[in-house]
Amino acid sequence: MSFIVRPYRAKTDEPFVLGAWVASNRFAPGFREMSRAVYEHEMKRWVWRQLERHRIVVAHAEEDENALVGFAAWRIPDWDGYVLSYVYVKRPARRLGIARLLLAAQLQEGVAVVYTHLPVVRGLRVPEKWKYNQFLRGA
Repeated sequence: MSFIVRPYRAKTDEPFVLGAWVASNRFAPGFREMSRAVYEHEMKRWVWRQLERHRIVVAHAEEDENALVGFAAWRIPDWDGYVLSYVYVKRPARRLGIARLLLAAQLQEGVAVVYTHLPVVRGLRVPEKWKYNQFLRGA
C-alpha cells in the first residue's frame, strides 16, 4: 500500500486530527487523573488553538484521500528551523514509513528541529541532532 502526504484541509480533516490528538494523550501522565469530561473539553480547546497556529500535513492511502492514517503538526519559530509539536500515525499503519513521509522537510540535513513530545512507539529513533524541549508545547 502506498501513501500520499498533503496539506491539512480544516473542513474535512479536522475530525480525524482533533480526535486523534485528543485521544492519543488521554492516558499521558498528568491527564489520566482528570475526569474524562474535563480532559476532553480542555484538550479540545487546546488542540483547536494549536490547529490555528501550526502547519499541518496529513497522510492518506494513495487510492482514497479521505482514508487518513496520520498527521504532523509543526511551526516555524523566530529562529531558523522547526518546532515539531506532534506526529501521529494510526496503530495499524505504524512502521510503514508514514512518519518519515510526514516529516520529509524536517528530515533534510542541516535543518534545526526541536520536538515537544517524546515518541511513544518503542524503538523509534529520533534523529541525533534534534533537540527535545517540552517547554515549547503550545508556546
